[in-house]
Amino acid sequence: MNLGKFNLRINPPTLQKGSVDIARDYPKILRRLDQFMATNATLMLCLNAPELKRDFLLSHMAELAPTYQYIEEIKPPAVYAEAEDKGLKVLCFKK
Repeated sequence: MNLGKFNLRINPPTLQKGSVDIARDYPKILRRLDQFMATNATLMLCLNAPELKRDFLLSHMAELAPTYQYIEEIKPPAVYAEAEDKGLKVLCFKK
């Protein structure tokens, strides 16, 4: 996949003391997607919180951004296979 084709990439930090708590703040970002996304835009969501699984993104997208269609997951390199669903999750959607 050519990563340059994405119109919007969202990759907030997992925890930034006093600023960002991913479990609390990611849904706030997803609620506002329509303010940032153009029609037919492609979206890449990144999540690097070991305690949150890919379903965290999928369920919040279904609830908060139901007009976005899931396209694919970009899997990490094989060297990170032991961290399955605990490492970086990258999911792509289309508006």
